[in-house]
Amino acid sequence: PELRAAEAQLSNRDIEIFAAANAVKPQIDLVGRVGAAGLDNSSWGSSFGEMAGGQAVSGAVGVRFSMFIGMRAAKANLRLAEWARRQTMINKREVENQVVAEVRAGVRNVLATQAVEQAGREEVRAATVQLEGEQRRLDNGKSTPFLVLQREDDLASARSRFLRSSAQRRTAEAAFWRSVGFLAQTLGVGGAPAQGAGLK
Repeated sequence: PELRAAEAQLSNRDIEIFAAANAVKPQIDLVGRVGAAGLDNSSWGSSFGEMAGGQAVSGAVGVRFSMFIGMRAAKANLRLAEWARRQTMINKREVENQVVAEVRAGVRNVLATQAVEQAGREEVRAATVQLEGEQRRLDNGKSTPFLVLQREDDLASARSRFLRSSAQRRTAEAAFWRSVGFLAQTLGVGGAPAQGAGLK
C-alpha cells in the first residue's frame, strides 16, 4: 500500500509539472477572418446581390504570438512542482529500500524460527524416548511412578515449546511472503513465488 501510494503521488507530480511548464511557454494561436464584398460599382443593389451570392469572398489567416513578460507566478509554480516531485522520488526510494530491508529481515527471521522449530521437534522426540524408557523401567520394578510422572511433565513441556515455535515459524513465513509481494511490485515482476514454497 505504501509503495502504491508513492507511485500514485509521483504520477500526480508529473501532471503538475506538465501543467506548470505549459503555463510558462509562449502562446501561439491560429486566427482567421472571412468576409464577402460586392464588386459592381454601378448600383448598390447589384453589389449587395453579389455579396450575398458569395461572388466576392475575401479572407485572411494569421498567427498570433503572445507571451506574458515576467510570469513570476507561473515560474514559481513550476519550481514548486519540480521540488515536490524530487521530494516524492526521495520518498518512493525510501519505501523501496524499506521493502528490500523487510525481505532480508524476513529471510533471517524465517530461518531462525525454522531452526528453533526443528530443535523443538528433536526435543519432543527425545522426551518421548525418555518417557517410554522410564515406563519400561517402572514395569520392571526399576523405577518409581514419580519419575514416570516427571518424564510425562517433561514431554508435555517439550510439546508446548514445539507448538509455540511452530506458530512463530508460520507467523514469520506469512510476514516474509507479504514483503516478497511488495518487492515483486517494486521490481515490476509479474508475480511472487507461491506461498509455502519454503526457504532452504
